[in-house]
Amino acid sequence: MGSITDNYNQTVNQYLENIDSRTIEYAVDTVIEFVRYANREPKGLLDFHNGSKQPKEENYKYDVFEKAHAALSLDKWDRSKIGSGEICKYASDAIAFTDNLVNRHFAVPDFLNRLKDPDKQKRDKCEQALYEIYLGDDEEKAFNDAISCFGAKYPIIAFLFFIKDRDRFLPTSPDTFDSIFNSMGLSFKMSAKCGWNNYCEFIAIIKCAQDMLSKSGVCRHTVSLLDAHSAIWIMNYEEFKSWRKTIDDINIPMRPKNTIYKPDGTSDYVCARCNYQFIQTSRCPECGQLMKE
Repeated sequence: MGSITDNYNQTVNQYLENIDSRTIEYAVDTVIEFVRYANREPKGLLDFHNGSKQPKEENYKYDVFEKAHAALSLDKWDRSKIGSGEICKYASDAIAFTDNLVNRHFAVPDFLNRLKDPDKQKRDKCEQALYEIYLGDDEEKAFNDAISCFGAKYPIIAFLFFIKDRDRFLPTSPDTFDSIFNSMGLSFKMSAKCGWNNYCEFIAIIKCAQDMLSKSGVCRHTVSLLDAHSAIWIMNYEEFKSWRKTIDDINIPMRPKNTIYKPDGTSDYVCARCNYQFIQTSRCPECGQLMKE
């Protein structure tokens, strides 16, 4: 299994090294503040599994994984089954548990139609691609083969990988995450960019958020990659967006986007509101935002 995860780890870590972690830290801090507001719990430890209002609404993803992964019945797979139709059947069974992680009106029917293609050669190719995703030794190639078989349908392919291993892979909705990342101040895009490297960069961003949540010490449980995914997804909620507008006040302390330490012992702030850099002081001289020490 080492050779399988090495490529994944190397690619994800490569992107992690270049991520604007301060931007993600600010986003995570904002989500934490919102969850505290939504649960009227300003001081206690948060539970992103089942104790808090907003995270609880995201908790269904664990159930989706368990049911879909079980439906795959991977213990019954071997290379001799490729071309038998059994692998397509198991994948069809698993896709029944997507819930709202994949569009059930368009993406799911298209995927099922490809599994039932009257052309046996195409069905066999699908089974080969599915086998490589779950039991092959080259996940990058498996991702590309999946695109070849099922089209560049990011939500479907991401879901197939997610139900393989929820500790390494994640479901995604490119348009929604593009909107979320844009609101965070990140230039990363996913729409029309379905590919292994783009997927790994997406995972790196969520992994960075996972690290931030873990280091914050606000959770009463170990923070999983899926927990971080849910935390960032909360930024798409209308309730979050409305709340964000109500606190968009320069007199409400905001943590600097960055602190730049200089050789002479002084430091500059970078304002999280307007990105202006200034000598450390209580307010941004450009927009007047009150700084959080």
